[in-house]
Amino acid sequence: LAEENKDAGWLIMNGNRIQIKRRQFEKVIDKLDAI
Repeated sequence: LAEENKDAGWLIMNGNRIQIKRRQFEKVIDKLDAI
């Protein structure tokens, strides 16, 4: 999911690692119909 949405507001690039802003990501998940 992170690979497909590299410009998303819920992602942080920390060196080589992709980290997720949990609260913002939870809001995105809540809006999705299917996971």
